[in-house]
Amino acid sequence: MAGETLGLVGESGCGKSVSALSLMRLIPDPPGKTVGGEVLFDGEDILQIDMDDMRRIRGAKMAMVFQEPMTSLNPVLTLDRQLTETIQLHLGKSRDEARKDAVDLLVRVGISDAERRIRQYPHQFSGGMRQRVMIAMALSCNPQLIIADEPTTALDVTIQAQIINLLEDLQERYNLTYLFIAHDLSVVRHISDRVAVMYLGKIVEVADRNAIYENPQHPYTRALLSAVPIPDPVLDAQRERIILTGEVPSPLNPPSGCVFHPRCPIVTDDCSRVNPEARQVLPDHIAACINVPGYGPY
Repeated sequence: MAGETLGLVGESGCGKSVSALSLMRLIPDPPGKTVGGEVLFDGEDILQIDMDDMRRIRGAKMAMVFQEPMTSLNPVLTLDRQLTETIQLHLGKSRDEARKDAVDLLVRVGISDAERRIRQYPHQFSGGMRQRVMIAMALSCNPQLIIADEPTTALDVTIQAQIINLLEDLQERYNLTYLFIAHDLSVVRHISDRVAVMYLGKIVEVADRNAIYENPQHPYTRALLSAVPIPDPVLDAQRERIILTGEVPSPLNPPSGCVFHPRCPIVTDDCSRVNPEARQVLPDHIAACINVPGYGPY
């Protein structure tokens, strides 16, 4: 929904970033390829359109904020050049108009003395300021959707909070829709309206953030949340911790049936045979587990 934030969580290597790049069609084909499914954006399956049309959508309607700005910003070009050319390309504005917009963007994301700083290079900015620049670039063409791929992971806690507050402020001001990807469950709970949980490339649970954190249905979600520290040491000591045994299977050779069954604490014989689809198990709450109450016949 417009103006909503969907948080996407899961352990490292589960496919969160690959999913984000796939949504933007930034994975080279070959070696990457689409094996199934669809991505509906404004009622259109963007996996089926040609790359010229996709380039027009990318940046203008959907944009991405990456985890490490220094790998996304060109180190030999000033911010002026990078921001201005993006605006000219997608919005067709003159050089002077685009530069004025670029300065305004830096002001909007909290970079002071923007007229001077826009002439600087990425290495002249701190990590937090570079991430603000990336957010400004994402905003430059007034997109409807921003995909934020672990945008605070490389930052210290204080700067993380500033970036999260900035994203929330911009969302409220411009009615932006976010896909917020992170492995920090506390950050995801703070910023998200709904949360999706991924395991080995598959979404195993989706619900309102409070439902996910207070009444998780999928056994993987329960295990994930049981590992989150609780500030109160007494409550933390009393809490049940779910220990998952074994290694995460290779996505190149996933197990038969449910991909989680080799590590699942509530596994049954059918789990190695049935690959569960995500179904509604509670109002506005879906899960992909045949052993969840309310899943129904399979």
